[in-house]
Amino acid sequence: MTDEKRRGIYTHGYDQKVVQQMGNRRAEREAAFFFPHLRPRMRLLDVGCGPGTITIGLAAAVAPGEVLGIDLEPAVVEQARALAKDQGITNVRFEVWPAEELPLADESFDADFEHTLLEHVASPSRVVQEMHRVLRPGRVIGLADGDWETMVIEPVVPDFVEGLALYERMWRHNGGNPRFGRHQHAILRQAGFRHGETMLKGVEVTPERSAFIAERFLSPRFADVAIGLGWADRPTLERYAQGVRTWAKHPDALLITAELTTVGWRV
Repeated sequence: MTDEKRRGIYTHGYDQKVVQQMGNRRAEREAAFFFPHLRPRMRLLDVGCGPGTITIGLAAAVAPGEVLGIDLEPAVVEQARALAKDQGITNVRFEVWPAEELPLADESFDADFEHTLLEHVASPSRVVQEMHRVLRPGRVIGLADGDWETMVIEPVVPDFVEGLALYERMWRHNGGNPRFGRHQHAILRQAGFRHGETMLKGVEVTPERSAFIAERFLSPRFADVAIGLGWADRPTLERYAQGVRTWAKHPDALLITAELTTVGWRV
């Protein structure tokens, strides 16, 4: 089994529009639930940091404490390093490391954070166990993951809805779980964390942001797999992409999914 299959494939991919969406994330919004638990001089680990826009905000919250962001995709890690350099952020560094096998000492961090990583990995329990291992006793962890079962979409465009079902099927085939958010509490408890609180917030996918979904149906990495497995043919995928565009043009287009956030402490 390849490392990619063992760890899970990132279904959204790293096309330009996807990375741009990642770059729009900010700690003040995506990690707002975690900020009350952060203090200056904390040493913080951001697992699945992407292009680093959330990580840099976390670094400001714990400065002059050290922040480490890790991700498996070298290109986005390079973007994160460039962003930190451009902004003159000196208390953060970024590494290309697997979340399942952290080359870090036991009990060496004061805070762990992840944003929408666990929903894409094949073994979220292994990742959380590693996060537990590197965290000092009594210190805090914050998780943020989506749950597609909560999706609200209007108007209902059948080709878009059918396409989303295929997207979820592909997500699971790649080793992830688009409805992972509801499992945060259990996975923390099983890893040895004491549960704090779980909150629910809505995340809107605007018509402008939906373009990457349409493009994803037609991208080689998605389309070739779907066609190869007999799940769809090229005209069907083009129909799904057009369904996204049709929905996006509607004046009342609305798509909201829930993101669950959970805080816990290492016992």
